[in-house]
This record gives sequence, structure tokens and C-alpha cells, in this order.
Amino acid sequence: MSGPSYVAVDWGTSSFRLWLMSAGGELFGERRSDEGMTAAARAGFASVLQSHLDALGAAANLPVVICGMAGARQGWVEAGYVDTPAHLSDILKGAVVVRGQPCDIRILPGIAQRHAAAPDVMRGEETQLLGALGLDAPGEALVCMPGTHSKWVRLRGGTVERFATFMTGELFSVVARDTIFCRMPSPVRKRPLMPMRSARPSPRRSQSRRYQPICCFGCDRGSCCSAAARRRPVRRSPAR
Repeated sequence: MSGPSYVAVDWGTSSFRLWLMSAGGELFGERRSDEGMTAAARAGFASVLQSHLDALGAAANLPVVICGMAGARQGWVEAGYVDTPAHLSDILKGAVVVRGQPCDIRILPGIAQRHAAAPDVMRGEETQLLGALGLDAPGEALVCMPGTHSKWVRLRGGTVERFATFMTGELFSVVARDTIFCRMPSPVRKRPLMPMRSARPSPRRSQSRRYQPICCFGCDRGSCCSAAARRRPVRRSPAR
């Protein structure tokens, strides 16, 4: 069995994920934390990465491939975008080397859709497409990529032709956390259905209740309404 041959990192805005991999795709170790781009920009990207490599006992000479927001303008080293239509192999060709590091560290670019009617970008999802479909995926594919910002991607022959982003996950989080729905009580156990009663009141009840409060404005203010406080005769339909 061969040992680890490279390190794969998905470095998002708020999360950090690292995998120690063999050339054949075998997983040797994994690290996850909330040291995303925002936190790493304060602590230092190199020091955050090295702390996780040390925790796994990774060899110092292992190459590291990074995708995600570490390649953004606010990240470690800007890794630009590949414009659509973009073949998945163009992503590997556009990898940017991080200089001054003890090992070979490369950050993959994202993909940009620069249509005036539907501009869009992705960072990190392009590498997921590589893992899911490979470099030369034949035929046509429509890929749904759920997440905080879900994406639908149309590919043909390994080329990303177009894609669209939807704020499905973020919208669900906001609704579930910051709206009235998060304070609604849990569903109660329903009572067994009772037989329906006749809509017509019984003669005894009709005779004993000759008057009822009626508001001239048809409101529901009850005893607070001066008009409702005055009792008026109940109108009855003429007998047929």
C-alpha cells in the first residue's frame, strides 16, 4: 500500500477542510475547522495550513492543492477565474503557485460567467466537478450542487457551458433563524375527529338567546366597542 502523495484543501470563507490523499485516491487523514478565509487572514494562511499538516504528521515535501476562497482577492494568493465556456482541464492549467513556501502549494482558479444577462462566479465548486466527472466527461450533464449558495451547472463534453447560483441554503438559514417561523411551537398531537353537528341551532337555544352584540361596523372588538355593547334583536329568516 502506497503512502500519502498529496494534500487536498477546500478553503472556504468560514470553513477549512483538509484531506491527506494517496495517488490512487485513498484517504489517510482528514482535518476540519472554522478557520476559513476570514479567520486565516488574521492568523496567517501559512501558519493555519502548517498546523493542520503537523496534526496529521504529513511529510514536509508533500504537494498541496487548494481550492475555494483562499484564491480570492481577499485570500492567500489571488487565483483569478477561467471564463465560460471552460473545460475542466483549464482549471488545472490556471493553478497559481504560492511562492516562498517549503513545499509545492498551488491554488486553483474559479470559473466566471461573464454574460451581461446572467453574470455569475464559482470558487471551489469547479474542483467538485472535477472530482465528480473527471477531465473528459463524455456527453451532456446537468449537475445540482447544493450548499449555502446552490448551483446548477450545464456541461457538455467536460466543458462548463453555463451555470446559475441560487441562495437556497442561505435563505433557509435566515428564515429558520431570524423569522417568526423559528419561534413557532412544535406541532401538537391532533385530537380525533368528532362527528359534525348540525349547522342549525336547536329550538331551545334559539329561544333562550334572543339577543346578541352586534357592531354596526362589523368589527371584532367585542366589549371594547360601544356599538357592540348595545344589544339588538337577532334577525331571523322568515319561515318557509
